[in-house]
Amino acid sequence: MLKVLIYQKIMKFIHKIIFSVFVLVSVNLNAQSWNTYTTQNSNLPTNNITSIAIDSSGGKWFGSDSGIVHLSNELWSVYSLVDSSSANLGVANDLHIGYSLSGSTEIWVATEHGILIYNPKKGKLNFESHFTTKNSGLITNRVTTLYNDYYDVKWIGSDSGLSRFDGDVWLEFTDENHLSNNNIKHIDGHRNGRIYAATQGGGVSRLIDSGVDAITSASPYSTDWSDILSDSVNAVLVNNDGTQWFGSNGGLNHHSSTQANIDWLAYTESEGLINNFVQSIARDSSKVLWIGTKKGVSTLDTLENWNSFTIENGLSGNDIRDIEVDMDGSIWFATENGITHYKPSATIIDNEEYLPEHNFGINSNYPNPFNPETVISYFLNEPQLITVEVYNLNGALLKKIVNKKHDRGNYTVVWDGTDSKNRTVSSGIYISVLKGAHGQISTKKMLLIK
Repeated sequence: MLKVLIYQKIMKFIHKIIFSVFVLVSVNLNAQSWNTYTTQNSNLPTNNITSIAIDSSGGKWFGSDSGIVHLSNELWSVYSLVDSSSANLGVANDLHIGYSLSGSTEIWVATEHGILIYNPKKGKLNFESHFTTKNSGLITNRVTTLYNDYYDVKWIGSDSGLSRFDGDVWLEFTDENHLSNNNIKHIDGHRNGRIYAATQGGGVSRLIDSGVDAITSASPYSTDWSDILSDSVNAVLVNNDGTQWFGSNGGLNHHSSTQANIDWLAYTESEGLINNFVQSIARDSSKVLWIGTKKGVSTLDTLENWNSFTIENGLSGNDIRDIEVDMDGSIWFATENGITHYKPSATIIDNEEYLPEHNFGINSNYPNPFNPETVISYFLNEPQLITVEVYNLNGALLKKIVNKKHDRGNYTVVWDGTDSKNRTVSSGIYISVLKGAHGQISTKKMLLIK
């Protein structure tokens, strides 16, 4: 299976290099399957779904106005949001999958009463801790959204500002020191340290966090300083190249610069968006953008072709609160009327272009092209046994350069341009392959020039 995947990857590289063209593999959206889950055909306690998170084992977690729901191997489990005193804390505004220092999975839940942290073990969801203004640096208990950045720092949005927690120190940001507006709706970021906080009324606040000792003042992306469509921004998606997508009450924006006032594109109903009130954005493994609105879902591919879907096409509801891309390339939607799962007829993962932030995979190799050696960097989203190997264009294994268990985090390894017998290889294209304990595979092309 691995050899087939590597061969497919190599063939894509050959096509790109010899013909110098990009081959677009599109998914036939007409040959598809839609599955809906509501209180009528599942164990959902409510149809009012607020958020979705997918853990490293493929388990699905859904936030709702009646607690948390877990789906794994067609088994549904429902958990009320309770703290150590067994008080029911109601609505899950957002969910985040985290990892403890020991490497175990944690479920972080944003509520109107602070942050609840649970540890799923042996089929049960065990309460771990509860962050509130009384025992932490939270600005308020009314938490709206959660984000874990590249440095494993937690960013917590609320209706009163932004909190940052690195495991030891809490920092807070408001309109008095960094933010354009205190009402935070969504947060996303990039490995370069840029954090984007979507606000209701102030556009987007961009902070630059070194992960060490400095956070710069926020740059506002507002209608006064940029071409963003609305100052009420509901969703942010940052691509691996650092460019950003913003969903607002006025439509969809793409921004490709580090400067606030240039390089903006706008998409509204006039261009093909089903509705201008954008609430959620996701990008799938075929590089198709999924845009959730108040009146359905639109997709935008790399050639700027539009498609739209509503309850008439298979959605359980048109009010799309959250969108998540599964490991197999299928799409999950949280709506006002339950959950929808979309499976395309085929899914092509272009790993060279698509790698979700904070996910398992090779980030880069540098320098590239290189001579005589290059540094391969990769990220693991959980502790596991991994290997890093180098293959040639014939699919033959040249050298295994890593074979050991790692903790969660970022790693680097040097390939010195030699094979398993320490013989120097010739100039050409080589493939680095990262393999995980759960069958994950990530690849990257490397060019050796002498």
